[in-house]
Amino acid sequence: MKRIISILLLSSITAAGFAQENISFENNDCKAVSTYDQWKDSPFNTGKLEGQVAVIDNPYVEEQTNNSAKVLAFNRSRYGSHLYGAKVELNSPVRLSKEPVYLHVMVRSPKSGKITILALGKRHGWNSQSNSTFQIARTSLENVTADKWTDAVFKLTGNEEAEIHSLVLVPDNKSMTEKDKDYVVYFDEIMLSNDDTPRFQTEGSSTESNHEMKHPETVSIAFNSRMCNISAVNGGPVPETIPFGKDYTFNIQMDDDYVITGLKIKHGFNLSGEQFINKRQQWKEDTINLSKDGKITIPAKYIDGDINIEVLFTNRPR
Repeated sequence: MKRIISILLLSSITAAGFAQENISFENNDCKAVSTYDQWKDSPFNTGKLEGQVAVIDNPYVEEQTNNSAKVLAFNRSRYGSHLYGAKVELNSPVRLSKEPVYLHVMVRSPKSGKITILALGKRHGWNSQSNSTFQIARTSLENVTADKWTDAVFKLTGNEEAEIHSLVLVPDNKSMTEKDKDYVVYFDEIMLSNDDTPRFQTEGSSTESNHEMKHPETVSIAFNSRMCNISAVNGGPVPETIPFGKDYTFNIQMDDDYVITGLKIKHGFNLSGEQFINKRQQWKEDTINLSKDGKITIPAKYIDGDINIEVLFTNRPR
């Protein structure tokens, strides 16, 4: 079947629907592709290293999932931060909305787990503001499957005055060490939709809307983090899964200009779905207040299912 590589993006949402803008890697009709690191002192920002990203021939053509001719290849370097990714500049800015829509991204990675997108832009009408100002970060609703084309889906909402000029595709949000190995990730067929259902399912992914309410041995953990570096207590990357019902300790190191204020913890099952299904609560959201970063422990009472952690912070007093 013929597949079109496109980004279908929101310019405005009304009751009638939303406008679309297409970007085809085959036709090179985006402004540019490059690399981006949220960490200001990244060697890819200082010029010590040059990021590797390019549109190439599809090395993994699959008739049932992705048989397009071109894909975007990105080298995930161990020298980048946890928010280092491939940047796609749009031909024209698009607007966010308070109404949720879903961004779909085809991904083929040698690693399983959740991926992250960053939206860069500026406030509408603020001509003096950089169009690379951070707007939102979102983590995929479900894990991608290793070594298979997977449709990663992201729920998008935001300030209606925010204009998006670029998308950054981050293959993982875990810190790497110099002992880790670089790897190549491929992105393709990106589109916006009102439907959060993946376009296809690969072996190992789940379409269930409910989990059986029995205790698993391990649960998945993901971070929605900005302006900080997150690592395991031994300095390595945080794992994709942790033991059920046990305290979990990790490290948070805030960037110089920011101070941590707390953690927002979403925990339970079916985290991407409704909070209540048939009057049964699927997940809860709690906030832990913090006054300093460093070694932080999530109490076992919150490890009662899958867990998403958002780092809360404020500007450091001058």
